Amino acid sequence: LPDASVTLASGTMLATDGDGSSLSGVGKIGQVVSATTTGGVTTSSTTYVTTGLTVTVPSLATTSSKVFVTVDSPACYEDNSPNSYVYCTLYADIDSAGDVDLGNSTSGFSGWNEHGIAYDDLGWNASFSFLHSPSTTADVVYTVYFRTNNASASYVWNLSGQGTITAMEVLA
Repeated sequence: LPDASVTLASGTMLATDGDGSSLSGVGKIGQVVSATTTGGVTTSSTTYVTTGLTVTVPSLATTSSKVFVTVDSPACYEDNSPNSYVYCTLYADIDSAGDVDLGNSTSGFSGWNEHGIAYDDLGWNASFSFLHSPSTTADVVYTVYFRTNNASASYVWNLSGQGTITAMEVLA
């Protein structure tokens, strides 16, 4: 806004005062961290296993901070077992206290059914996001896990390309 007095229309919200330091009640991004992986992980496990895609958000600013996490990675269905599913979820480890599954324990955040497609190496992108309220100022480590519902089906996480996880601390 210019230095002169300005009248704002009713309902207008002032979103910044230049550097944002004196605003209250407006969410700000405190830090952004991102990690990538290019190696593939194969599983036929019916329990969650790590994909190796992980990111650490160091020292959150306040216990009321939230963390917005996005995940995107190429995945692949490697055989033609009918009615096989792959599920992806996100685990959080707060200050090395142990992993906590943030998703639904059955289907995580993302589940895909290949509907008995009889093609090997069928690929797709696995993506999801989650807003976490960790209630801590400690480090938080986020890791993507995946599993299948059919031990005779084989899935590869990040078969080709580059998997990415990004975490943004949203300040209160």
